[in-house]
Amino acid sequence: VWNTEVDDMLCFSGPGLLSIKTGDFPVHQQRHIGVVVGLTGSEILSLNYTALARVDVPRSATLYRYLEAKEYDAAYRVACLGVTEADWRHLANDALGALAIDVARR
Repeated sequence: VWNTEVDDMLCFSGPGLLSIKTGDFPVHQQRHIGVVVGLTGSEILSLNYTALARVDVPRSATLYRYLEAKEYDAAYRVACLGVTEADWRHLANDALGALAIDVARR
C-alpha cells in the first residue's frame, strides 16, 4: 500500500516480513506477522486473521538515507512522521553543516 502522507513510500508484507520502500533507496525490512492494509505516516494498519492492529514503524533508517543523499527537505518530511530527539538533532546539524539553513531552522 502507498503512504497517504508521503507519495514515494510503499509498504508491503510477505511471509513474516514487513518491507518499506522509499524513493530510490533499498527496501527496509523488519519482522512482522500479518497483511498490511494501510499506511499513514509512520503507522501501519495490519490484518492478522480477524484482528486489525495499528503498528508504529520507526522512520530513522529512511531519515539517515536521505541525509546521506543530502536531500534535506525529504529528510525533514520523513522526520515529521516520527523520529527520536537524537535524530532531529542529527538532521539539524547535518542541514546546518550543508548550509541548508531553512531545514536546520525548522
